[in-house]
Amino acid sequence: MARESIIHASLNRPKLVMGIGSEMFGLEAAISVMAINLQMPALGFLVVPLHMFFRWIYRKDPVLMKAYLRYMKEADLYDPFTRQNVMHKRPKGFGRGLHC
Repeated sequence: MARESIIHASLNRPKLVMGIGSEMFGLEAAISVMAINLQMPALGFLVVPLHMFFRWIYRKDPVLMKAYLRYMKEADLYDPFTRQNVMHKRPKGFGRGLHC
């Protein structure tokens, strides 16, 4: 008989602020503050559709934006295409030239 632990679904979900991630909520807050400080109501009206768009994205997949933002940080370093001159070589600092 195999043991099975019951894990509540809320323990596995990311924490969201008003239905969106904290990164996107910070972006919305920054746009709102900028709209107030620059006295640009058109920029302020952009926040509501932006919030609805982010809520739609987070409803589909709560970790999609976090994965996308992490990929954007690595985009300059990661190249999915292999080249002959760098194949089978380790990067500097990761044991390059060691015989293991």
